[in-house]
Amino acid sequence: MVKFAGRTVLALLALTCALPTETFAKSAKLVADCVSPADSVTRTPTDEMGNWLAKFSSAWNEDDDYSISAYGALGRVFSSDGRLIHPREMATAIQTSASFAGKKRKEVWLGASDSLAGGDKSYAEQLSRLLKVKVHGCEADAFFMKKGAMLCGWNPVYVTSSSDSIGRSMPAGFKLGDSDFMMLFCPSQASASIDPRSMLSAAAVFGLYPDELTDLTAKAQTDGSASFRLYQYYWIAKRDREKAIGWLEKSADQGFAVARYNIAYELFESGLPENADLAVRLSQQLAGQGFPGPDLRQYYGATTAEQ
Repeated sequence: MVKFAGRTVLALLALTCALPTETFAKSAKLVADCVSPADSVTRTPTDEMGNWLAKFSSAWNEDDDYSISAYGALGRVFSSDGRLIHPREMATAIQTSASFAGKKRKEVWLGASDSLAGGDKSYAEQLSRLLKVKVHGCEADAFFMKKGAMLCGWNPVYVTSSSDSIGRSMPAGFKLGDSDFMMLFCPSQASASIDPRSMLSAAAVFGLYPDELTDLTAKAQTDGSASFRLYQYYWIAKRDREKAIGWLEKSADQGFAVARYNIAYELFESGLPENADLAVRLSQQLAGQGFPGPDLRQYYGATTAEQ
């Protein structure tokens, strides 16, 4: 299923499903042109791609509802510097926004990948309960278009032979559910993918090609920021929680402050008593050091750690 800003594109899906398996549906609304995954544009640095995505998402604005976008994956939402944003922090930011008023206070559109993952425990549902309004999100990737549209897409189809080598390339389209039907955006070029200058997702922004992964892994042995970048790669681009947490722990051990904050977040979220004490100590240390983020203890009813 493919949605624009949470609304199902019924006409487009009906056309696709009525045709043979190799047929496609192409929409000028999605992308202006396509590039090969081998093209240098797909190797654009993450920071620059992140700036593109920020511009695309800032142009996305629901006429009748309040909309907000952020990096997301595996039920987590991140700030631009990689810090995890607690649903309570997000709710406070929305409630204190001058735009969250009148008719825009009725519903919220959250443009973040996996924001609906987890059912009633999803990020969007938690935010909905805090705001006491309906919050829409994406069950999988959130894609933003240059012209200001947002699309929720499932089962991306890549043109490379292995999903391990997609790097920062965008998909060429989507497979519709468990069927053999596909909706392709670049059918005329067998080696093409969507031009990231026209359409982007967080997964593409944080992807890495094999050579980049090798170089970054070597650097991460002594560099906390490199370890944190690998955490972002495995969490946001690969959806590999176990490997991501391993690199996050390494980054925290190397003294990277945002990594220590995210570790505290995950320890609190685990709900395990044996993790709570460490989470409290980390939060207390970060607060004492003037870390520019809310004290997580306030969200979990935690007290000051024993000296």
